[in-house]
Amino acid sequence: MKKVKKFFKNIFRIRINSNFVKRSMIFYFQQNNWKYQDTITDIKVYRTFKTLYITVTSHHPGIFIGKGGLFINGLEQFMLSDTPFEKVKIDVLECKLWSNLYKNFKPKFSIKSLKIVEG
Repeated sequence: MKKVKKFFKNIFRIRINSNFVKRSMIFYFQQNNWKYQDTITDIKVYRTFKTLYITVTSHHPGIFIGKGGLFINGLEQFMLSDTPFEKVKIDVLECKLWSNLYKNFKPKFSIKSLKIVEG
């Protein structure tokens, strides 16, 4: 039943070109002196009739969300005023590249094997 609901929920989502949204987000970042633009790896934009869905993939999603959701809520309000849609929803995902690299990393030495030699 969940698969059927998810299918009908996403059937009307249309992926659109994200250049306009990227330009608006960069303007908002510059307006608020946000210097962490390098943490964003991907932006995907979907729309329905009344809603704009933005999916942002980031290395540090906590920095993008902000303290208490302050930064992302401000971005949603800005995008709402900048676009002709009635609702704007922003989803933030974590980029798994670095976490997968750290999981597979096996150091050749351990801290316990190091000995401090007094000279």
